[in-house]
Amino acid sequence: MDEPNEADGAEPRDSDVAAVAVEDTDGHSTPEGGAAKPATGSPIARWVRRIAGTVRLPGSRKGRIILAIVVALVLGSSAGAYAWHRSTQLPEDVAFQVAGRDVTENELGEYGETMRALYGVNAPTGTAKLSDFSRDLAKAYAFNIVVENEAQRHDIVISDKTAQDVLGRYIRDQFGEGQAGRDKFIRLLGATGTNEQAVLDEIKRQLLLGKLFNKVTADVRVSEPEVRTAYDERKSEFTPPEERALRNIVVAERAQADAVIRKLSRGVPFATVAAEDSIDASTRNKGGDLGTVTADQLEKDYAVAAFGASEGEVFGPIKTRHGWNIGKVDGIHRGDPPAYAAIHDRLKQALGLEQAVTTWRTWLEDRVRDADIEYADRYHPPDPNTLPEGGPGMPAVTSGVGAPWGGGN
Repeated sequence: MDEPNEADGAEPRDSDVAAVAVEDTDGHSTPEGGAAKPATGSPIARWVRRIAGTVRLPGSRKGRIILAIVVALVLGSSAGAYAWHRSTQLPEDVAFQVAGRDVTENELGEYGETMRALYGVNAPTGTAKLSDFSRDLAKAYAFNIVVENEAQRHDIVISDKTAQDVLGRYIRDQFGEGQAGRDKFIRLLGATGTNEQAVLDEIKRQLLLGKLFNKVTADVRVSEPEVRTAYDERKSEFTPPEERALRNIVVAERAQADAVIRKLSRGVPFATVAAEDSIDASTRNKGGDLGTVTADQLEKDYAVAAFGASEGEVFGPIKTRHGWNIGKVDGIHRGDPPAYAAIHDRLKQALGLEQAVTTWRTWLEDRVRDADIEYADRYHPPDPNTLPEGGPGMPAVTSGVGAPWGGGN
């Protein structure tokens, strides 16, 4: 049996920017044999994810809205027929032109290196994949420039001191006080091929993005009838998954499992057989007690049998990676949906975020079209004016929601 542990997310705070990777949280206990999910990306990628921010929303794993943004690019975009576009005559070394600014291939390459160092985004191997990657990278960078120009037009400025304060808080929290903590941080930067100024520049871009997002979406409002309708429509998503109290006996061979079944059929108590025959040392002396678990905490075949049995029923034998298993259902706990009043505030926040993201996407796509970005043919992306889901320019910041490394205006 196997359950992936899930990391706890920090509650975000106001006025800092959310940028990358949101992790799901359920808070279940892990049965014996469970394994934690490995962290992904470089050390820098992991700490940028932490200073990037999370939004924890109501309901089950399926029901949660996960808003994750990276001012990088969306990998794995589908290749295929490109939309028609005019042939753009740009200087040989220019990747694209936006708002009268020529962005050279060298400048685009430097941007790609920053994304690699900060977010662990690496160029793929293979000619076709590398071509798609280059187009995505150019699109991401062009969108960033549009955002920066719009922020300037709205008189949004992030001071060096603000970025330094954000970074300073993070260094103190994660690496320790004083010069010793800063030295650890600098060594980490060196190991990942970047420097402190590049990190500060990225923090400033993210803070700027968040402030612009807040300005564009300031008028978004969610009515009480909308909250009630969403509750009725999504109630099943908010309902906790069914849990079952299980006991289990594990043996090495099928013949031993059959012998266990015969003992149980003769009326020998399950706890007695577990103590005599189970090879699972962690549960053998507890009568085979696995505790209360959800189906997704178990190996698939075992979960199907365990959640298909009636209360009090013995099921199995089922082969898993731990051996042959015979289980028993001690109790069934079906979750009830939370009361409307209990979930109202979080649901209203979730709807506000949904509406804000829709407003932001529409607004930014209009700005991108107005910018009339011209790409060299080798960098022209599919659907050049459309924001990819979870892609560049999609902040998860609204008023009252910020980054978990600490607030500060």
